[in-house]
Amino acid sequence: MSRRPYIRRLLVLPLVLAVVAGTAAQATAAPPARIVPGVDIAGPDAETTAWKVNNRGQVLFFVSATIWQDGRYTELGSLGGAFTGGWDLNDAGEVVGDSELAGGAVHAFRWSRGRMTDLGTLGGPSSIATSIGANGDITGRSALPDGTEHVFHWRRGVLTDTGIPSGFGSRMFVNARGQIATTYLSDDLSVERAFLWDRGRVTEIPSFGGTAVNVLDINDRGEVVGQATNAAGEFRAFRWWRGRMTDLGTLGGTDSSAVDINNRGQIAGTSGTGEGDRAFRWENGVMTGLGDQSTGAAINERGDVAGSRLTEDGIRGAVWRRDRELTLDALGRETGAASDINDAGLAVGFTSPGPFEPTRATVWWTGRR
Repeated sequence: MSRRPYIRRLLVLPLVLAVVAGTAAQATAAPPARIVPGVDIAGPDAETTAWKVNNRGQVLFFVSATIWQDGRYTELGSLGGAFTGGWDLNDAGEVVGDSELAGGAVHAFRWSRGRMTDLGTLGGPSSIATSIGANGDITGRSALPDGTEHVFHWRRGVLTDTGIPSGFGSRMFVNARGQIATTYLSDDLSVERAFLWDRGRVTEIPSFGGTAVNVLDINDRGEVVGQATNAAGEFRAFRWWRGRMTDLGTLGGTDSSAVDINNRGQIAGTSGTGEGDRAFRWENGVMTGLGDQSTGAAINERGDVAGSRLTEDGIRGAVWRRDRELTLDALGRETGAASDINDAGLAVGFTSPGPFEPTRATVWWTGRR
């Protein structure tokens, strides 16, 4: 397997099935688990995935111009062109992404209460917004007049150049304090560096002696998680906070990755075990393995971890709550996976006839409504 195993959210949905299937020769018996029924919310679009869910129960489809809530679909519209892609939403129901203008250029946008706002650019022709915090701060990347790209910060109508370089594969995340955690990934994939931007100050996040650092999330306390290489070239899950880098370890294998962190400091991710991959929850210095042959994708404020697992019936979405595993029904299809979960227990993701077949956006109520 490639040593770029667990790139989160931008790539995890199409890869999660391959990751799980590629690391498991056969399904591993699991303790009895409750089967949670799902609801297909794809509507007329047969190739879509439920990507993000907020605490209002609003669901954002993957790179789509549509949100769903309680059976109702809301179209975001566009900036005048034919294409709109939503990348993130917060609990206020604000959506950010990129949209085509009437002239063909693509700009970052913020959508709120039915109105789409063009965030502009840093002087170049294009921009994209990838993350919005609880307080409405936004980050993304924009072209400069010379054709290069930088990470931007947007707050209350002001677009600020952070000075941090960006590229097509770069990732940016912003928290409620306006701090930005970002990975610069060069177009030829030869350079991977990570940074924290905080009110104009830029701090580089180090590796564990290797050459690559990938930022995959930041919480509102400023704790950053992701994966970084050591001197042996192994990827290790990390937490970086206040200048200190912590190796979260593994579950017996060589590689691990931290993909999500809540505001309590609980972390979800995936670790190698020597016999496959396993989702984990990390808390107070302890990494706890969840289902065998599984991947972790998200964690909510209650500590529920959502992801996917290889079962006797195929690949299924899963939620791990305390010591209990909940299996998410695939609606008669061969595969499924969860990509996000809100604090009420609404898990979202997809089901599909097969690992490389069109996906259908699906939701599962795993908690009390």
